[in-house]
Amino acid sequence: MCQASIGSTSLEQALHRILKFLRLVLDDIYGELMFDGDCAVIVIHDHGVERRLFSYGTWLILVHGLLCWLGNRRIPIQALCFRPSRPADDSDYRMRFCEDIQFGAPISSVRFDRSFLDLKVVQTNATLSTFMKESPASLLVKYRNEDSISVQVRMRLRGLDPEQWPELDKLAKVLGMSYSTLQRRLQAEGISYQRLKDNLRRDMAINLLCQPDMTVMEVAALTGFQESSAFHRAFKKWTGVSPGAYRRSNADDSSEG
Repeated sequence: MCQASIGSTSLEQALHRILKFLRLVLDDIYGELMFDGDCAVIVIHDHGVERRLFSYGTWLILVHGLLCWLGNRRIPIQALCFRPSRPADDSDYRMRFCEDIQFGAPISSVRFDRSFLDLKVVQTNATLSTFMKESPASLLVKYRNEDSISVQVRMRLRGLDPEQWPELDKLAKVLGMSYSTLQRRLQAEGISYQRLKDNLRRDMAINLLCQPDMTVMEVAALTGFQESSAFHRAFKKWTGVSPGAYRRSNADDSSEG
């Protein structure tokens, strides 16, 4: 697969070859490249049978990692959809792929700027040897999303209590850029500052609800809500279930394990 991809004239041709090869060797899932305006969309088909989230994620790491390596640069993912439901902690998926991830979607797909497919393949047989020696670390680590501005913002906020989270203009100064630049870069990654804060609050709430000695009211306060009713509404909007229902479901899963 790598050998055939190196001989491609562009990343688009290389991607077609990668998808064709994986369809030949994998039975469960396969990818199809489509276009939607200025976006390239890889639809991950699963023959109508929902697979484990790990399966979709591993497949995507391989395809996206190879494409990034062939072009010798990270290709930013704009949006990602997975058929499986959201895991208790999805932070690793956002760290690796992008901030805008929809779980429980009708189909699994990944979206990025189609202009990247016009890039030339810069790798050679000589660099392939080094790449193979460094695998899988070269796929798992090198092209993660950790250098994106949304991840940088998220890391800043994680070090603060929710009530200390700054307004966007103040955060921009801390990051050494203008308000408009920060806003534009977040928009380019398909995320807003408000949604990023909501995602972080949701993750904090999920982790805190897994602690049985903590009341829902305490979880609400620690995630920046002054009223528990507002927290209940927000949590149900984020996850589809109430905090109490989520806690009971998590307790049931733990007892079964």
